[in-house]
Amino acid sequence: MAYTRFVYDGVVGYGDGSYTGSDASFQVTMNSEIIEEVDWQIQYQVDFETAGISGATGSAIIVTIDGVPKTAADLPFIGWYDSGAVVSYTYSSPVSEIYVLTGMTVSRVDASGNLIIDTATGSYTVSTFATVSGLYILVTATTSSTTSTLSTTTTSAYSTVTGGPGPSTSTSASTVTTSIVSTPPISLWSRLTIWASSFDLSGGSVQRQLGGSTCLHRSLNICDFQVPNMYLIFGLAGVLFLIILYCRRKKKRRKKRRTHFR
Repeated sequence: MAYTRFVYDGVVGYGDGSYTGSDASFQVTMNSEIIEEVDWQIQYQVDFETAGISGATGSAIIVTIDGVPKTAADLPFIGWYDSGAVVSYTYSSPVSEIYVLTGMTVSRVDASGNLIIDTATGSYTVSTFATVSGLYILVTATTSSTTSTLSTTTTSAYSTVTGGPGPSTSTSASTVTTSIVSTPPISLWSRLTIWASSFDLSGGSVQRQLGGSTCLHRSLNICDFQVPNMYLIFGLAGVLFLIILYCRRKKKRRKKRRTHFR
């Protein structure tokens, strides 16, 4: 198999009536002695292939040569290049997500006929025929799975109610199965007790946490709200002031009545 070839590159003519150009067919006028020198361009074959890929890769691009992508069906790709030309190439990694590029080599024969294998760098200056190869290894992925136990518990959101409604909480699970929990009847006194016990006075405000889906009983019409402590204090002080004022006025009225009867 020939790895070297010569390509016609035109002629150079000398003498009156000669022809110089790249046409393969031409005419000359014989007015004198004419010399036509033919130029030949030497070209070398460069093969692109892979090692280590044995499975199907489909339409995955394995190598791009001078900007032209090639798949496994295009390999080995044989290209002819002028002596001194620089050919660029890029091997893909990974290929089909299972083949990983580990290196590239250029195998060539020197002027003495010795086989030389060099590490490729992504480009090759053509000086003789050569084989460029991308070296791959098969990477297998191991998938391990762990099973988590789903535990669902129903708890009471308010300690003052025995067997009262509460949300379902789940731990150590990626899927939560919800169920409808029926609400038993609650007396008015129990509702008031629950409402009073659900205030939180530990922070900077009084908070009720009964909004949204955790609202204890929608008939109470009491859900999320927040009241600053100072408003509550002023309100209680105002109520206390009104009670004292009422008691004093009532005491004065009784005193006037006693004086009147005397």
